[in-house]
Amino acid sequence: MSGTLHWQLVAVRPVAEPPLLSGTIPVSATAFTVTTLPPLTFQLPTMRGPVQLQVALYDHDGALRAQTGLDLELFDTPPPRVEAGANGRQLVLRADPAAIAGSFWNVAGYEAGGRVDGTYETLWGRDHGFVEIPLSLPTDLHGALQGLRVQLEAAARPALVTQSTVGRAQPSDLTIALNGVEIATQTLPDLHANARGALSMINRLGAGQHGELIDVEVPAQLLPVIEAHMRRRASSCYA
Repeated sequence: MSGTLHWQLVAVRPVAEPPLLSGTIPVSATAFTVTTLPPLTFQLPTMRGPVQLQVALYDHDGALRAQTGLDLELFDTPPPRVEAGANGRQLVLRADPAAIAGSFWNVAGYEAGGRVDGTYETLWGRDHGFVEIPLSLPTDLHGALQGLRVQLEAAARPALVTQSTVGRAQPSDLTIALNGVEIATQTLPDLHANARGALSMINRLGAGQHGELIDVEVPAQLLPVIEAHMRRRASSCYA
């Protein structure tokens, strides 16, 4: 069978975006056998974060015959780090979950095996408590803060971590604060563990564990209060 292999590299984001890279390769495959395809070579983009390589095989009539995907995570400098946004007006602050400035939990720790490129990616706590993580800001930012968003992945932490089962969820409430200013409280329905946690599988963080995407925009009236706290803390923000 002669056909065409279509491939694309897409960023894993809440809202669909055009592919980062894409291409086609002419192929010739034999039915009911394993066919070794030509190597797929491309220059990785400069973006950081989770991506998926999607591959689809179409025959000479344009009919889809097979498809698959591969989950990857692109990163270079371990966190914490500061990145410039695509429009040049945004700063993205990447926190290091292992850089804890202060905490109190009845029971707490890091996920077993939860290290990616030598850096912890997950931490957990049970019962009630808090954890404080520092974010370093550029010194010339004061007075220029126009907006602020907080994004993270979080999940409840039950005592027994198992595959997701209907009717066995153990929810928990998460309150997010910046420099002691509370900005939002959200309910985390469970610690999900299923096929959607592909990156957790890759990084040996358990049986497909994954959380909820928390995306909170800080109310405009709280920005001056948070910035005043930053000035007292020498250009550092604590989440």
